[in-house]
Amino acid sequence: MSWAALHRGDHVQVADSPVESARFGVSIARVLVPEEAEADAAFATVRETLSEHSADVIVLRYPARHVRWFADLLSTGRELIHADTLDFWDRALDEVRDPDYAPYVLDESPSPEDVGAISAPMFDEYPNHYAANPRLDVSRLGAGFAEWATTLAGAGPTGVLRAEDGDPAGYYTVALHGEVAEWVLGGVTAGHRGRGVYPRLMVGAERAAAQAGASRLIVSTQVQNLPVRRFYARLGMTPLSAFLTVHAVRSDRSDRSATR
Repeated sequence: MSWAALHRGDHVQVADSPVESARFGVSIARVLVPEEAEADAAFATVRETLSEHSADVIVLRYPARHVRWFADLLSTGRELIHADTLDFWDRALDEVRDPDYAPYVLDESPSPEDVGAISAPMFDEYPNHYAANPRLDVSRLGAGFAEWATTLAGAGPTGVLRAEDGDPAGYYTVALHGEVAEWVLGGVTAGHRGRGVYPRLMVGAERAAAQAGASRLIVSTQVQNLPVRRFYARLGMTPLSAFLTVHAVRSDRSDRSATR
């Protein structure tokens, strides 16, 4: 979920998600409450949507400061699953660090298809919000992230860090929102973890963002991802905002579980 969708605008966004619906075999819609949305009006829209929308699963994201919303939305008749908490971090790009990728090499023009192929096994068992919902088949997560990575790699600055033999060690994708750049998706492949790949990727992302004219870099992760959050803190990043993700499951779907 992009920073821009949650931090720009002040109206609740409601949209069907045909891609996710096809992937998981149930109808899925998304409801996003931006940071600047007026609380009472936004809650009224969310409650009405959960009560009246026909989707089997509604993926709802709203600012974490609305601590009463979860309890108050139980009256909509849907089963609510607290799926995750997403937090955003911010770093100014006034001092971009010098690159030192050795013993790796940064490929700044990978094909989108290559990035997608790298991404699929990386996220097969990643504990994101889909994995919290027992009605969804989590064996399909890797394919979903591969599709997303392929799309992102064709739309903004992208880098793949490779070993000397060409083996991919990790990648980053950056989206540009004017003077703000966002690390949207990326990670380290299984065979190269614990070797300092992630900090090298961050340097590449910072430099790509700065070269594209951005003055800030935004990143996000789930709150349970403590190693990455500690790294953000060591890097001097500042916590920016937090959003809850809730899956609102239609009551007549609640007793049906997908294969896990």
